Amino acid sequence: MTLTDHFDNAIPPVFYHEHQSFLDKFSEVNKEVSRYVHGSKGIIDVPIFNTKDMKLGLGLYLIDFIRKSEDQSFKEFCYGKNLAPVDLDRIINFVFQPEYHIPRMVSTENFKKVKIREISLEEAVTASNYEEINKQVTNKKIALQALFLSITNQKEDVALYILSNFEITRQDVISIKHELYDIEYLLSAHNSSCKVLEYFINKGLVDVNTKFKKTNSGDCMLDNAIKYENAEMIKLLLKYGATSDNKYI
Repeated sequence: MTLTDHFDNAIPPVFYHEHQSFLDKFSEVNKEVSRYVHGSKGIIDVPIFNTKDMKLGLGLYLIDFIRKSEDQSFKEFCYGKNLAPVDLDRIINFVFQPEYHIPRMVSTENFKKVKIREISLEEAVTASNYEEINKQVTNKKIALQALFLSITNQKEDVALYILSNFEITRQDVISIKHELYDIEYLLSAHNSSCKVLEYFINKGLVDVNTKFKKTNSGDCMLDNAIKYENAEMIKLLLKYGATSDNKYI
């Protein structure tokens, strides 16, 4: 999403504003609210954030705006210890006036990457960000975390990538813990990857007939596959000798 300003980056002057009484308290800021704040109407340097970082991005640009203001009384008002929520709302929405947009097309290569925060391992996995995954996955312990995250988030590509780059053993898989689900449950859950499941079976990392101990205790992977009507997974599990105690099979 992009962070731009009202009316194509041009903030309407105070006489257009329904909160004129608020803005009238500040002499200089009246001039500053009618401005172009991001280059040539944002063509050159529109800030772009993902949705998770938009609140932080808004805060940073608001701080920058306040610091650049030449209105000392406005600055003192913004920095006041007793600033009420309604006052903060007025500063954001009736002086700064930001807008968020999902760009339909970006036709410029003039981008600058600004690191706001560290990318978490889960974010790297869900985004299939292999550059970041390679930076963070420096040993088998972290590789197992990434593998677990790729399975729970159903990221087949990342799971196979981790499996192909680390020698994962049955004992390693046993060490993967989840509060609610067994690893066998996760491997056979709704929309789980048959390719990942077959890799686990072929390498002896799981047994096709292991009973779940947590959620749906007593069931097995074949029960899950039938429950979710996953014909490909049912065929795969039967191929490797899966059975079930349930009467409907």
